Amino acid sequence: MQTNTPPPAAALLAAFLEKYGVKQAEAAIMLNVSKAVFSGWLSGRTQPRAEWRLVIARWTRNTVPADAWLTDADRDAINNVIPLRRRVTPAASKARAA
Repeated sequence: MQTNTPPPAAALLAAFLEKYGVKQAEAAIMLNVSKAVFSGWLSGRTQPRAEWRLVIARWTRNTVPADAWLTDADRDAINNVIPLRRRVTPAASKARAA
């Protein structure tokens, strides 16, 4: 059984800020979020909603990809989904039989 390790996005975001010399407060202003919200993302205490994950990915030029926020539990859930297989609907099968 896997442990639920924190997603790598917070560390990627911190590395991005350091590389470009952007302060947390500046990043919050650039993304139009509060300093507290940005701080939560950066520390890994909280995770952004899906739309913000995409905004961050775009802002960082995909240095912090949207899927980097996924936890091990998220990845397990995704991997357990059974892909939809194409089925023949009852109406289509009757038309073929005729």
